[in-house]
Amino acid sequence: MFSTNTSGSLKSVFFVNDNLGYVVGSNGTILKTTNGGGTSINERAALQSAFSVFPNPAHNKIRMLNRKNYHENAIVTIYGITGKQLMQRIFSQQDPMELDVSALNTGLYLMKIETNHDIEVQKLIIQ
Repeated sequence: MFSTNTSGSLKSVFFVNDNLGYVVGSNGTILKTTNGGGTSINERAALQSAFSVFPNPAHNKIRMLNRKNYHENAIVTIYGITGKQLMQRIFSQQDPMELDVSALNTGLYLMKIETNHDIEVQKLIIQ
């Protein structure tokens, strides 16, 4: 057993291979291990997210608001829990950004939002 130094509850664990794994938890907590969870897990909690994503859980569409008001392009990529890229869209200085996710099956996904200033990964639940 090991300590993660996180105050939230942990919800799900997934390993991509023998060494690379992720744990997701409450309040946007995402833990990552690169050594199979042997001795350390690095935490990147969502203290001040640059983007607000709603609704989450979603059914057909999601909207993303840029909280930092950057006026630049954003690349939004959605990955399946195995790490496979399922969808990508480039937004040109749009706020809010809207993405049709109706083609995704029910489940948990990782969504990467990348700008010149930030790269952020959030969990996305499709119902």
